[in-house]
Amino acid sequence: MNKRIKEVIIRTLSGILFIALMVVAILYSPILFVTLFSLILAGSLWEFYKLRGVKDFWVRYVLLILFTLLFANFALTVFFSENWGASNNDICSIPITPIYITIGILLFVLIISILSLYLIIKLLQGKKKSMKDVVFSLFILPAFYILPFFCSYDKSEGSQFLLSLFIIIWAGDVGAYCIGSLLGREPHGHRLAPKISPNKSWEGVFGGVLFALIATLILLRLGWFNVFGSFGISDSWRVIIVSLVFAFIFYCSAIVGDLLESMIKRGAGVKDSGIIMPGHGGFLDRFDSMLVAMPTAAVFIALYYILFKLV
Repeated sequence: MNKRIKEVIIRTLSGILFIALMVVAILYSPILFVTLFSLILAGSLWEFYKLRGVKDFWVRYVLLILFTLLFANFALTVFFSENWGASNNDICSIPITPIYITIGILLFVLIISILSLYLIIKLLQGKKKSMKDVVFSLFILPAFYILPFFCSYDKSEGSQFLLSLFIIIWAGDVGAYCIGSLLGREPHGHRLAPKISPNKSWEGVFGGVLFALIATLILLRLGWFNVFGSFGISDSWRVIIVSLVFAFIFYCSAIVGDLLESMIKRGAGVKDSGIIMPGHGGFLDRFDSMLVAMPTAAVFIALYYILFKLV
């Protein structure tokens, strides 16, 4: 079998399996969701520290573990409280007691204490690079901590909305690959950021945005994307326009996240951040888009609800 064909088959099968796992985790199993994204968060932080050459024990191990435990505790609290997510009748549910809140507070205080002590020590030692790496790594965290809220903002449809966000990114990536491969190659293609990611083109960006908008319309029609209102109501045009504007900004911010990770990898002189998925690279390679896209989505939705007084 041709080596190129074999690589495509492996890449496709591993991608399908991982997407299936994410769909089940997001739609059907809060426990699997917490477990999966805790592993992804830990793996992403580990790969980031490896790319940046961070070897300090307190950062690479202690803070990584505490950040992951805090996320898991936070996500469980969101999912299984009476006001959010799954009900207490859910087969995976666990009762929420004050101990979960207490654990979360203790983890948070412990993280702040260790982080503050670490930064003070590095400041006294004059090691600004180490400080910069730790502070920069904190930008990875908001995207993950926002996910449970996306999944739970509506008890009946929140999970569908979160999955819709990933579908928009996936659809955009397919469009970027297809259109970029057809129209974005040299000598007629136009490079997006040749010094950071030579393979990305403006033609690919156009294709990605187009596919992302089409996916948004389909999801809106299916009723999976009603954070801005339901399709078919009297002001449906407002819902469609706002949804498309959101999708455009959301996918463009996903491209920014992709470029940021490419910049980090280029600085480290590597092609992939890891080897967790055959043919796909590491955790950061698969979730770099969401690092900027998910916080952007949260800000957009919050501003929309505030401005239109829909809360």
